[in-house]
Formats: sequence, structure tokens, C-alpha cells
Amino acid sequence: MKPVVRLSGDDAGVRAVAREAVELMQQGDAGRALFSGLWDLQQRRRRFLARPRSQATAPMAEASREPR
Repeated sequence: MKPVVRLSGDDAGVRAVAREAVELMQQGDAGRALFSGLWDLQQRRRRFLARPRSQATAPMAEASREPR
């Protein structure tokens, strides 16, 4: 028996988009291009989340500073 994984937030959105992309991929070349782009996006997101927290939030902290 497989464990049940409940997705919420961004993960649920990614899964829903991936499901739609798979359906489009079955329709032809345009679907393959879409799926490829979504796959690249998911891989970048996975690498971003795998980084240590200090590195992952550093650009956001810089962007939130007000100019002096």
C-alpha cells in the first residue's frame, strides 16, 4: 500500500498544471514544448528549495530593503 501524500499550496498547483501538461503533450508537439518548459520550471524550484535557508532567502532580503 502506497502512503497518501496530500499536497497543498504551490505543490498542489504544480501537480494540477503538470496533469494538464501531460494531457496537452498527448495532443502533439506544442504539448511537448509546454511540458518541457514546465519540467524545467519544476527542476529550478526543486533546486531553490533544496538550498540552505540562508541562501534561499538572501535575494529576497536584499530586495525588501528600502533605499537610503
